[in-house]
Amino acid sequence: EVSLAIVAGAVLAAVLLAVPATRTLMGDRVLNIAGGSARIRILIWSGIRDITTASGWRVWLGHGPETLRHVFPVHYVPEIGRIEGTEAMPDRAHNELLDTLVSAGAIGVALELAVFAAVIVCAFRVKDRTLRAGLLAAAVAHILEIQLGLATVPSRLAFIAAAAVIAASTPRPL
Repeated sequence: EVSLAIVAGAVLAAVLLAVPATRTLMGDRVLNIAGGSARIRILIWSGIRDITTASGWRVWLGHGPETLRHVFPVHYVPEIGRIEGTEAMPDRAHNELLDTLVSAGAIGVALELAVFAAVIVCAFRVKDRTLRAGLLAAAVAHILEIQLGLATVPSRLAFIAAAAVIAASTPRPL
């Protein structure tokens, strides 16, 4: 059952986060907000908050594709360079919704969330339980992955393929 899988996943995530002995050293590095990858993300996300606050009307329509590296310098925090050991300028937020906010604005974020919601809702309507569980897992995994990482071409293609199978498998009213 799908709900059992969701509960099991939530319990596993809670155990991994709550019990330090279950986490690997890499997990500690990734989840450590005082330094490393998690700290870089927090600094980038704070910069995007500042960009959004200062955007005026562009908060609705965004700055256009591939523009984070052009609008971020004003909000660059030297701590990013100290942690990464370079003065690299972020070109991605490592969060799909924040990338969309910068490039396509609040309207783009709303549309992206609508697509994600439609895929999930329609997946629940797939008749075959096994197929439904697999498609839900694929869709949810992609949506979660791109909130803490980069949406790669294979990941996007897998999501689009799952969405296509969901669309084809969803019963239509007569």
